[in-house]
Amino acid sequence: MSLVRLVLALVALGINVTPAHAQSGRLDQLGDIEAALADLSVLETETIGFLRDAGTEAVEANCTDAHLAHIQNTVAAFEEILHEETRLRASASFSYRDNQASGRNTSDAVDPERQAVTTSATISRGRYPLEFDLQTSVALSRTENGAINEDISSLFFSVDQNLQDNVLEGYAFLERSSDAFLSIDQRYETGAGVVLNFQRGLTREGRALHQRIEHGRTLARGEAPTDTRIWTEADTWASCLEAVRSAEAVAAARASLQQAATVATRSVTEASSALRVALLVGLQGEIEVASIDAFEQSDRGFRLVLRPTVAVRPIDGITARADWYVNVALSGFAEPETFRDQIERDFPVPGDVRSELALSFSTEVGGVELEGRHVRVWDTVPPFFLQDGEIALDADGAPVVAAWRRELTTFGVKVPF
Repeated sequence: MSLVRLVLALVALGINVTPAHAQSGRLDQLGDIEAALADLSVLETETIGFLRDAGTEAVEANCTDAHLAHIQNTVAAFEEILHEETRLRASASFSYRDNQASGRNTSDAVDPERQAVTTSATISRGRYPLEFDLQTSVALSRTENGAINEDISSLFFSVDQNLQDNVLEGYAFLERSSDAFLSIDQRYETGAGVVLNFQRGLTREGRALHQRIEHGRTLARGEAPTDTRIWTEADTWASCLEAVRSAEAVAAARASLQQAATVATRSVTEASSALRVALLVGLQGEIEVASIDAFEQSDRGFRLVLRPTVAVRPIDGITARADWYVNVALSGFAEPETFRDQIERDFPVPGDVRSELALSFSTEVGGVELEGRHVRVWDTVPPFFLQDGEIALDADGAPVVAAWRRELTTFGVKVPF
């Protein structure tokens, strides 16, 4: 028996720490997982093996190999979740895009039908209870004279904070974009709001991770889960820990472990739910600079944002999702009467609305994600230009109005790194 092992074992036996959050019962989210890992760090195979060799009867009786296997499986699950919640995830996407714009009432240098190549990069961190996302993308196409044109570009940053279990979250975002097909030179949007979530079921990997948190192991196929959980007093870890630490330290460990299990379970639900139905409600401000031919106009205003979402993940690595963004103008936007009849024939929605329906599908093959996305955009108040209170006319007498309908289809790959 080495002197180092003896010192480590004695230190483990003498530790008696009661975390402040465990005393108060406050849910400290990711900090609880770290506390739980610290509480169980004395139950390592090497330490317990030394104490068995030393003839510690309580350890020999309560810390069997089966007990340790359950405990260490739970600790490993916590470590996986903590790693996923604290690491930066980065990916690069490359896709082919087909764009069609219609409803345009003016001659424009932009071809209403255009194919392009899109590149994008994404950096994100966390899922529960806090998530950061930073995305940037650019679409490049070739014009009729052979020049390369930047048609669409965007920079998007968002923060999501879970407010109540997995049911309610708050968000805030900032986005800068340009879109030649909609005649948008620059558009800046910022806003905040809440998201109501309904999540049901887990994928196979999600269920396996959840079972390791609950029971210290993955249940066999067809095995029904029991009410006995790894962190309850009736199960394996408490009696083993009691053989190594004092009763007060065990009580503190139990509190942090129970809270950590709650946080870990919610994190698994957020990452691996088989079905998610959500409704986003928010308010955003918008500043926009648009140009068509020789005309240029700035606009600004506020919009009420509604976004119903349905996401289905039937198996790990496959996701189908539908998002419908409905942005209702509250102030700062106006539509001339001479244009209203034409818009209402094509998109009979009352008021000044920008609507975007996005359908997406992705599947993971060998760590690379293949994705497809189709978007339809309607804008009842697209960029238009007034002269003496009426829509400006171009040299051919056509109204100077941007496209108010657009369809965008992309197919591409996303490579994590």
